[in-house]
Amino acid sequence: MSTSHPSQIASGNAALERVHLTSADLLVHSMLPAIQVAWADGEVQPAERTELLAIADQLGLSTVPGAMERLEGWLQTPPTAEELQAASSVLTQHNSAATSSGGGAANALRWARSVARADGGLFGVGAISRVEARTLRALERALPDDADAPPFNGRTLLRFTQDFIASRSVPETSFVDQVPKHTVSELPVPSPIDPERMPPAVFAISDDEYERYMDLIVERYLSTLKSTWFETARFACTTPGVAPMTDPELERLVFKSPFSRFIVPSLDPSDLTLFSAVLEAHPEARPAKIDFSHFASWTPLEGIQVAPTVALLDLTGPEPSVLAIAVRERVFCPGDQESWRRARYFFLQGASTDWSWASIPACTSR
Repeated sequence: MSTSHPSQIASGNAALERVHLTSADLLVHSMLPAIQVAWADGEVQPAERTELLAIADQLGLSTVPGAMERLEGWLQTPPTAEELQAASSVLTQHNSAATSSGGGAANALRWARSVARADGGLFGVGAISRVEARTLRALERALPDDADAPPFNGRTLLRFTQDFIASRSVPETSFVDQVPKHTVSELPVPSPIDPERMPPAVFAISDDEYERYMDLIVERYLSTLKSTWFETARFACTTPGVAPMTDPELERLVFKSPFSRFIVPSLDPSDLTLFSAVLEAHPEARPAKIDFSHFASWTPLEGIQVAPTVALLDLTGPEPSVLAIAVRERVFCPGDQESWRRARYFFLQGASTDWSWASIPACTSR
């Protein structure tokens, strides 16, 4: 019986170790597209992290020295452009070997789609965000996907139903593009909707800046909606009415929040007539207003109440105040108890609604 020389055994073990590491490297590279999708909106959500670690465990990477450390590092800090490019090159040039190891381009895309769906939606509706969908499309163009199209099974039917529900949940609203067709200044210009009542607008925004806004601001907002919808629904079902509000809180919102951009430092003749009694009672006031009277033309959805409001402000001294609020041309003051309480809510409803749509004048309501 022949025996192996110790140097041969060491050489054989080293060769096996090289094969093992090469296989692990291929698997790690195959997981990078899924990690890229997880970072698409700027942060890895807990559900996405759980999904990635579950995939790594199924691949056996948890037992491979150094593999989990690399994955954990990418979950803490996003992979660099060079690392992503290296993974794309490996999956393109060595796809057959990567597939044999349990990874490969087809599996990489499947895992990326799985991670994109991990964080979200209401019963799966809206699970994949806009920026994740764009990242997936880029990966699908870059990587060879040899997988056959999935059959029309129960899962496909469910996804079709989800997409259908999502599309039908959009209000039947007509949108009108208000952006000027000619070249405009990069500085704020008068609003094309209503230059007298609306704040100035900026139109010369580059596509890159717009995409960054959609990716960082809008996507995080949508992510918050997806992750907190249950708590929000529970609060709405268990908390009757609206939260109480004090006059100091109202004044904080009017003068020390973004709502302050709606302050107009002068009154129209109609305002002087409407608030004449209040102005006579405060001859020392430095009057200003916030005007949401345009809500008189709104037709809200069934069950939603809106009202045109105008708030009369006093800018005198270091502590400005709200003197009165007119609701449908009926004036209410802080001493009017329940009427004043309701007037404050209608006014703030107008402020929050205008803040949501007036600062983005690309479309108007129906």
